[in-house]
Amino acid sequence: MDVVPGRVVQLRRRGGVRERADRIDVYEPDNHPLFVEGESLILFLRAYRAVPPEPAIGTYFVETTYGPDSVFAMGTGDQLQARGTSRLSRELGVLGAESFRKRLGPK
Repeated sequence: MDVVPGRVVQLRRRGGVRERADRIDVYEPDNHPLFVEGESLILFLRAYRAVPPEPAIGTYFVETTYGPDSVFAMGTGDQLQARGTSRLSRELGVLGAESFRKRLGPK
């Protein structure tokens, strides 16, 4: 599935609030807080095509690592902030956004 700039995609990840008939379940991973509306993030995603009998049918996106190593926040100015702790996250997380783009290579 091709994704073009400005296109809205559905992102699914574990966590959040779910109302059940007899209770409300709340789950937020300790190492990976839920995203906040308005955050500026760089995400590494992969397309996932759900088919019956899964409850969510159709194409949506998930983080490539299913966790914080797929996420970089835009900090002050041009600086990135790695959400993960892997070696690659630490190496890329110290770069500015432009250096980050160059490190990823040409389009």
